[in-house]
Amino acid sequence: MVRCAESRIYLHYVLDTWFETEVKPRLPGGATLIRFADDFVIVFTNREAA
Repeated sequence: MVRCAESRIYLHYVLDTWFETEVKPRLPGGATLIRFADDFVIVFTNREAA
C-alpha cells in the first residue's frame, strides 16, 4: 500500500513538472492538466495546440 502511495506522489511531481516546463510553453493556446490517481487528461483551448 505504501508503494502505491509513493508512486502516485512521484507521478504527481514528474507529470506536473513536465507539463509546466516542457508542454505549456510550447503551446500556441492554453492547456489544462487534469489528474485522478494514476490517470490524466490534457485539455487544450484550441485545435492547433492539440
